Amino acid sequence: MEYANAEGERVLHPGDYEVITISQSTDLEQANAEGERVLHPGDYEVIFSDGSAEVSAGLLTVSGAPTVVEPSAFRRGAGQQPSPVAEVA
Repeated sequence: MEYANAEGERVLHPGDYEVITISQSTDLEQANAEGERVLHPGDYEVIFSDGSAEVSAGLLTVSGAPTVVEPSAFRRGAGQQPSPVAEVA
């Protein structure tokens, strides 16, 4: 199975699969009224793009309680909660 093309980009062919880990959730976070960045539970569509075309890979389900990912710079002592569980459907 080939995993990289000439440009070093990862390539999956039809029938191939790979488990991926999303380590940054910035595209899923929302700022609340206190200025905290919060990851909320829900379904998020995962889309891959090669720069000219997009393919939907399915839904990413985030479960658990809303989680403060980044405390507000204006509030001292705001702690982080445990990360929610995410699954791709």
